[in-house]
Amino acid sequence: MSAEYIIDRFGRKVGLNAGDANQRYVILDFLNEAMQSVYEHVDIPGSLVEEEFYVAGKQRIALSRDVHAVRAMREKESKLTWDINNLLPEYNQNNWRSDNRCWRVVGYEPLKKSLSSVITGTRGSTATGLTVHWFANIAATEKLAVTFETSASDRQTLEVWPSYPSTAAAYTTASSPHSIALTLDNNRTITSVVGMRRFDTNNERFGGYAANDGGLVRLVDTADTSIVYSEIPHDETEAQYMIVDISEFPWDDTSAQDDSHTLQVLYKKKLKHIKSDNDPFPLYGFENIVMHKMMQLFMEEQGKLQEAMVYDGKVTRDLGRKIADLERGQKRIMQFGRHGHDSMTLARRWHYHRG
Repeated sequence: MSAEYIIDRFGRKVGLNAGDANQRYVILDFLNEAMQSVYEHVDIPGSLVEEEFYVAGKQRIALSRDVHAVRAMREKESKLTWDINNLLPEYNQNNWRSDNRCWRVVGYEPLKKSLSSVITGTRGSTATGLTVHWFANIAATEKLAVTFETSASDRQTLEVWPSYPSTAAAYTTASSPHSIALTLDNNRTITSVVGMRRFDTNNERFGGYAANDGGLVRLVDTADTSIVYSEIPHDETEAQYMIVDISEFPWDDTSAQDDSHTLQVLYKKKLKHIKSDNDPFPLYGFENIVMHKMMQLFMEEQGKLQEAMVYDGKVTRDLGRKIADLERGQKRIMQFGRHGHDSMTLARRWHYHRG
């Protein structure tokens, strides 16, 4: 099923006109919220991706922009497994396990690389040392907002558009990017970039983009444009990278870039938002479940809690059946963890045996 079919079908069910632009945005809100809920509930087959990362010890790195959550890791050469933790064990425990063969999730940031000292240092002009590269055909109503954090503990947001800083017609390019140098008062020293998003001034929901030509936006270093600090693909509206700390052991910070210092990471992809009829539906085979989830959300909005509970139960039941059907025939391994009652049971069995 296509996204257009689901949008029209849901509109007919609840009495919304999918042909009306304003009502269509309401349907899209229900659709994207329902997809997100279903996507986070289970690891749908096809949502997990394997990728290789070279890592060095005691480093903080940014993962690929499409990483939603890490599921498992192992060393490429030795196949030894690594753990994924939060930051608490590093501070609550002082042992080998908390700093050996593990990643610690720090959070999400718009930059995948720290700004150079030239950008964060004292500037003699309004030039920030940062340039926006805008690729492909760009809608005239599309904008990019870059938010800086400064040494004055305030935030300054620059809004740029394809014809920035003039008011001429929107710039259109087919291959080479349109370059926009960012400027900021030099009495403010830049410490970091805390936000980068693209949007459409007509609706403020999802940024418009060229369907055929990509529309990638990059934030690059003005002095060396090969250094990319952040980027937003055509089908996303915000730059977000998962930031992780690498444990100090077993590899040091000067480890060679080879297979013995490479990790194979299994991660869950980010879910793409639906913005138009021609967008590919990311949850193939789960269309009816998403439809029922949309009905549940709609019933909750209407205050019909009994009907919403019925749809919620149907979504949970159908998800279980769907996953079971897809995994049928796969080899399964069951693990029974040790419980404290096990030792008590064995002790009593030994007592009766001796008696």
